[in-house]
Amino acid sequence: MHLLYRYVWNSAKGIMTITPARTGYDAALNNVAGQIFEQLVLNPDLFPQLNHQYSHFFQQCQKYGWLSENGRLNGSFTKVEREPHLKRLQIELTRHCNLRCGYCYSMSGPSVRTKLLIEQVEAILDDALDLGCIWIDYTGGEPLLYRDWQRALKAARERGMVVSLHSNGTLLNEKNLTFLAEIGISHLQVSADSHLPAIHDSIRGSKGSHAKTVASIKLAQRLGLKVRVTLMAHKGNKENFAETVKWFNDELGASVLLDRVIAAGGELEAQTGLTPQEYFELIAPLIKRNIASTRICDNKSEATPSLIEPHCGVAHSFVYITAEGEFALCPTMTSRDRSFFAGPNIAESSLKTAWRESPYFNRYRYTNCSNIGHCPTAKTCGGGCRSNAYFETGDINSPDQISCNMQKNPTPVFVNFLGRYRQGKYDYVTAKS
Repeated sequence: MHLLYRYVWNSAKGIMTITPARTGYDAALNNVAGQIFEQLVLNPDLFPQLNHQYSHFFQQCQKYGWLSENGRLNGSFTKVEREPHLKRLQIELTRHCNLRCGYCYSMSGPSVRTKLLIEQVEAILDDALDLGCIWIDYTGGEPLLYRDWQRALKAARERGMVVSLHSNGTLLNEKNLTFLAEIGISHLQVSADSHLPAIHDSIRGSKGSHAKTVASIKLAQRLGLKVRVTLMAHKGNKENFAETVKWFNDELGASVLLDRVIAAGGELEAQTGLTPQEYFELIAPLIKRNIASTRICDNKSEATPSLIEPHCGVAHSFVYITAEGEFALCPTMTSRDRSFFAGPNIAESSLKTAWRESPYFNRYRYTNCSNIGHCPTAKTCGGGCRSNAYFETGDINSPDQISCNMQKNPTPVFVNFLGRYRQGKYDYVTAKS
């Protein structure tokens, strides 16, 4: 049975969230709602009494399908009693991949066979459930080359998690896609480099990969799966990038996410990345389309007056788990990139212990942009991407200039916000600035 909802009561913050596993769009309720749901879980016989006491609330819950007529929850319930609340995991099942993208941040490829054991994945999911985790993103390498990929996805769905799969799209056939539709993943995220087969195949190191990826996207859409296409911007495709975005939007009707190659993993040798200025000026004319500028670990943030969570959730609500079993800050801040980013390993620590007690996560726990306290767009950008900031400046607390330009620059011309900040200017720019 694949549960329909993930119920998480964060009693430390007084927030009860109910997340439909097929969409990932949650509803936020108050602390009293959390108390009511906990009572129903601990003692279902209290339903008649609670239903009489909170009749209108129960009517609304049953209307939205959050509760059955007899007060049963159609999903998994967790009470989070202390901060920080781990909300999202991205699990790198394997580094084995059938393609050869030179810029690959995980340095995956046909000859790399590093992988997690399925028993390790299931142990991680058990801890994640107890910690109140809501979203599980499976990635690679190419996750479909992981022998137990279906078991891994089913295990997360059976625990009520919201599940997504990140793939290069070349191995997705009707049988695989039907499985994904039946278990109810929230979306399929497919990476691409170009709408032009010659460019895409050259970058991916595999002739015919473009045709297979496009065919998979079309088939997934016909089967009712939500598909997001991640377009990687780099020197190899920048000349046709606008046309590529338009093609995926118009010809495939796909939701498009934009990302850029940064100086991590295979890119340290490939040297195909764009500067922040090049990237911003490339995407600035495109941002009104059905696209978003994002890192691969895209996440929601919840801002409070005293603490603003990074947009990606790094060390606040997000953990990346490598195929080597390392609990890391994000896909591009692992021991593969810099030795001092090395996190605890599953061989010596459980996820629960690492998240709550590890000096590593405690050291980075409230890492964010150093301007977060006085920037007018702090709550909307969440401080931007810590990986972008670090790899451009060497300072993990530096502002992310791409995010600054996205949030505070209405023009298509890149603005050096680091220079402005040194002058004490934190406001928006104008065409005359």
